[in-house]
Amino acid sequence: MYAADVVRPVHIDDKTGEYLKNQEMIRMNPSKVKILMKQGTADVANPVVQVGTYVRRGQLIGSGEPGTGVYIYASISGVVSAIEEEILSVHETVKSIVIEGQDTGLPSLGLGNWGIHMGDAAAMERLRHSGIIQLSGDRKPLYAYLMQQAQNPDMDCIRVTAFDMQPCAWAEYRLILECASKIIFGARMLSRLMKIPNVWIYTVSEEIEYILEKTVRIYQNSLSPVAQIRFYRVGDDDYRRNVKTMCRTSSELWCSASDLCAVYDCFYDDDPMTGRWMSVGGFVKNPGNFFVPNGTSVREVLEHCNGICGEKNYLTQEIAGSGRWQVIEGGLLSGKTVDPFSATVSLATDAIFVRPRNG
Repeated sequence: MYAADVVRPVHIDDKTGEYLKNQEMIRMNPSKVKILMKQGTADVANPVVQVGTYVRRGQLIGSGEPGTGVYIYASISGVVSAIEEEILSVHETVKSIVIEGQDTGLPSLGLGNWGIHMGDAAAMERLRHSGIIQLSGDRKPLYAYLMQQAQNPDMDCIRVTAFDMQPCAWAEYRLILECASKIIFGARMLSRLMKIPNVWIYTVSEEIEYILEKTVRIYQNSLSPVAQIRFYRVGDDDYRRNVKTMCRTSSELWCSASDLCAVYDCFYDDDPMTGRWMSVGGFVKNPGNFFVPNGTSVREVLEHCNGICGEKNYLTQEIAGSGRWQVIEGGLLSGKTVDPFSATVSLATDAIFVRPRNG
């Protein structure tokens, strides 16, 4: 258990010395979302709402099997306008829930109670209900991944990838710059739950290492049960970054910066996972890093960036079907080409990239 006066992470302004709240990146506010009842590699969830129901952001709308399934939450407030069948492959069809945005001024729903004061058993159950899909690894529910790794008695540390895995993607980098304390305190929470006292952080730049080291120094008296935090440098190229994390063993527990931020949100802010920080780049007019609610149309994401270079600020069927552009969901290394009008982002989407089809 943590003391009642548990320290809440903040930033300190280098110039004024004043305490600042955790920074927020730009959040998209889609007018409509279509949320699949399958996120990442988790088992399919079952809808728990009906058409016509008004739901608030953070309200449970899909429930999966304990252990291998995932809890899915509304990413915007609005009315459930449809529950549709989506064909993922020739072997798999899943339901999706369509929510039409309608803000009535009611606050978002959280997980309830301040999770940081829970006992270990209750805290693990809370993590299961958080709906977190890991970005590192094979996109399974974080709870299921932790339970799988906990079977290994040789687990000695939590390994954190403090860098982006995809070329031309910068969301993890931006997240570290603005929310370093979330990452450190997220690691602290996992250290407690997994009974692992050591945290190793892998970085690719001096800037990131400096920011995280400074954060550790600021809160060094508040990081129990973490006993030791070490920093390691990984070669700043796509090959070395991916070899380091893809050649992992079953005795290694890896987490990304955004995984740990989601853990922080779950326990410190009582928020379930309703979206993902992601990079939108390539041939778009205003590339950037955004918090994108789960189920947002890829078309709406591109229009948020003022469209594709050399085209209109909005996306038309003529532009999407012209064959001039390739829209990739998931980044250049592990992504797939999608139709921006029918595709939606999920909790496992870390990037959207646009490139010339013949480029």
